[in-house]
Amino acid sequence: LDFSTDDRIALRTGFQYSPFDSICSLVTFDYTMVTPYTYQNGSSPSDCAYTTGDTVLGVLPSNSDRVKLEITMTPLDEISVTTKASFIRHGNENESAVSGNEARLLNQNNLMYICEGGFEAVYMFKNLSAGTLRLSASYMFEYIHNDGVDSEVTAANYETWKSSLCDSYRNYLTASVKYTY
Repeated sequence: LDFSTDDRIALRTGFQYSPFDSICSLVTFDYTMVTPYTYQNGSSPSDCAYTTGDTVLGVLPSNSDRVKLEITMTPLDEISVTTKASFIRHGNENESAVSGNEARLLNQNNLMYICEGGFEAVYMFKNLSAGTLRLSASYMFEYIHNDGVDSEVTAANYETWKSSLCDSYRNYLTASVKYTY
C-alpha cells in the first residue's frame, strides 16, 4: 500500500465465525492498519488509540499494521480455552524524516516485527447462590525483532539509535478472579 502522509486513517476489518454445536465456539480473524502520523494534530501527538463515537476500536501505534487470530473452544459449559496469535509490524515515521524520505506506511529501513502467541483458560462457577465466580489464567509469549524502533530518532543520534535496535523476548502470565452478583 502506498499511502501519503496526508492520508491519516485507521482501518480494522475481519470476520468472526461461530460454528453451531461444536467444541470450537468462536473463530476470530482481523487485520488492523494505522497510517503514519494518524495520532498527531500539528506537532503534538495524541493518545495512541483510535476511536469512533468515543468508543475505542483498538490501540496500535501509528505506522503499524497487525494480523490477529483467536480460536475459542468450549469443551464444557463451565470451561473455555482461547488460543491467540498475532503478527505486528511497526515503523518510526521520524526515521523517514532523518533519511530525507516521505513517511509512507511501513517504508522505513528498520521495521519492528512483533510475534505473539498464547492462550487463556476460564472456569465459571455459575450455580452459586448469589452470583457467578469466574477464574481465569493466561499466558502470552512475545518475540520482538528490532525492539526500540519506536524510541526517539534524530539526525544527530541516528547511528546510535540504529545500533541500539535488538531482538527481545517477553513472557506475560496473568491470573484473575471475578465475582458478579
